[in-house]
Amino acid sequence: MVDPMESGPDLDGATRNVIHDVVLADGEVIEVLGANAYVQEGPLTTFFHSGRSRAAIDSWAERVASFKTTEIRRIIRRHPPTLRAVPADGDERRLGSTAG
Repeated sequence: MVDPMESGPDLDGATRNVIHDVVLADGEVIEVLGANAYVQEGPLTTFFHSGRSRAAIDSWAERVASFKTTEIRRIIRRHPPTLRAVPADGDERRLGSTAG
């Protein structure tokens, strides 16, 4: 199971859609939402959200989540899948799709 973590108000376009999957040593996968950068800080790896659309960590960046660096096995940066449009009445034929 994936546990989401989110911080702050509704994030604007460039960072709202970024997800970091943090795979821990015990196999647990944690989703970190809204972070556009991360860095090792001593024994911790910390994820940050910057108000800028670029991945920059400065004095205005907000800490979103931290993990013990020795417990992290993998960090994967991804974007959620795009959802396709479906009419409210469920009639996909109007969108030109064919049922198969």
